[in-house]
Amino acid sequence: MSVADPDSVLARMRALGGSWPTPTILDTVDSTNRALAEQEQCIDGQCVVSDEQTAGRGRVDRSWVSNAGAGLWMSVCVSLEGVVPENWPLLSATAAVAARTALSNACGVTVGIKWPNDLVVEPSLRKIGGLLIEVVGNCAVVGIGINVAWPAQELPTPESTSVLVEGGRIDRGELLAHVLVELERCVERWRRSPEDVLDEFRRSCVSLGRDVLVLLPDGSTLAGTATDVDHGGRLILMSGETPVFISAGDVIHATITPWDTPRNS
Repeated sequence: MSVADPDSVLARMRALGGSWPTPTILDTVDSTNRALAEQEQCIDGQCVVSDEQTAGRGRVDRSWVSNAGAGLWMSVCVSLEGVVPENWPLLSATAAVAARTALSNACGVTVGIKWPNDLVVEPSLRKIGGLLIEVVGNCAVVGIGINVAWPAQELPTPESTSVLVEGGRIDRGELLAHVLVELERCVERWRRSPEDVLDEFRRSCVSLGRDVLVLLPDGSTLAGTATDVDHGGRLILMSGETPVFISAGDVIHATITPWDTPRNS
């Protein structure tokens, strides 16, 4: 089942005010991030979408379950030309803000952001989507996965949800058009004023102000209160009276129970 006809997606993008090129829509691919990273040129807004991924990846080399017809599995090129390296980490926050807005506008689903870039519905904080960003030369490949048409009994983890389960509209072509247009707008804001996008991320981040447990890359954990996100995208955690700056890790809120084999995370 195709995600949508490329020409119809382009027409919707233009109607929404977007100017990025027509997306490439595939039936199946191992990884949209890999397929896009192998392109010879980095063209802003160049996008690969697939109905299915056979080897989708999440953060820290986890698998991302990408069944046919179940979601929106996509990757987009964003040029880093002219962007100072210290602002690169905020592209993750930028893409999360764009995807959150697109889900609201296209599907009618209210979504928050769990640091660093998980899309979760409130108040359950179940995960509806996530992002993976990889830098290739002077280009960032922004991978976005959103659970769209997955029935409740088939979701990849007990902590997952989907647009269908949340009662939203499940037109993947419409959602794709909105994601691309919102990402184009947010990327331009990020280039002009990273602080502006960071402020919106902070307002949307459901982790801030909560007592959380952070699973660090080395396998250790750190508990504390998430108080802010700094200009480098790092989470500021108050552990006791000492602020700790965390650049990578998994946040688990008090209302979320971790699962044994994390997928789509």
